[in-house]
Amino acid sequence: AAGNTKTATSVTVTVSNTTTPPPPPADTTPPTVTLTAPGAGTVSGTVTVSASASDNVGVAGVQFRLQGANLVAQDTANP
Repeated sequence: AAGNTKTATSVTVTVSNTTTPPPPPADTTPPTVTLTAPGAGTVSGTVTVSASASDNVGVAGVQFRLQGANLVAQDTANP
C-alpha cells in the first residue's frame, strides 16, 4: 500500500568461497645416491668417499655406512 516503506540499515556480507587445498601426493619415488669417488676397485686402505644424492621431493640427509654401521654423523647440510 502507499506509504508503507521502510529504510533498512546497511548490512555487510563477507563471502568466502575458498577451500583447503588437497595434501600433496605421497612421495613414492625412492632417492638416488651416486658414489662419485673413489672409483670401484681403485684403492685400498683408508680413503675419502664422496657422493651425490637426489630425490624428486628433497633429500633430508646422507648417512655413510659400512656393513650397516654408521661411519660418521648424518650430513644434513645442503652442498
